[in-house]
Amino acid sequence: MSRTEYKLKGVAEEIQKTYPQCEKIDFLAVDFSRLDIYEEIGAKLNSLEGQVKVLVNNVGIMPALPEYFHLQAPPGYHQRLINVNISAATNMLSLVFPMMLKAEVDKKNPVKGVVINISSSVSHAPLPLLSTYSACKEFINWIFKIEFYLLEL
Repeated sequence: MSRTEYKLKGVAEEIQKTYPQCEKIDFLAVDFSRLDIYEEIGAKLNSLEGQVKVLVNNVGIMPALPEYFHLQAPPGYHQRLINVNISAATNMLSLVFPMMLKAEVDKKNPVKGVVINISSSVSHAPLPLLSTYSACKEFINWIFKIEFYLLEL
C-alpha cells in the first residue's frame, strides 16, 4: 500500500521478476493522512483469505523545516504528522497481526508472517526542533516492541 499506484505496480513487477515463485502480489493505493481508509483496507485484506505474509511499515512524513512546537503551526499540521506517522502503522498492525497469527505453519510456509518497521534515527533521542516527528517515531518503536513482547508470553 502506498499513495501512488504506478509506483506500486512497478514494485510488484520488480518483485515478480526477481521472485517468480511469488504467487500473488496485491496492492492498494491509499492516502495514509486520512483516517477513513481503514475500512477499505480491511476489506482488501479480508479478500486475501488470511494470506498476508509481510507487512512493511515505511509510511511516514517528516517536516520540511525544523519547527518550534509553541509557535503557530498551519491548521492540521500536527494531526497530519500523527495520522501518517502513528495512526497508519498502528491501524495496519491491528489489521494484519491477527491474520498472521491465524496463518497455518508448515514446511512450505514455516513462518506465520513478518513485520518490518522502517523508522528513523530521530526516535532514539528527543529532538527539540522536530518534536512531533521525533515523538511519533518513538511511539512506533514502543508499540512494536510491546506487541512482539506480548507474543512471547
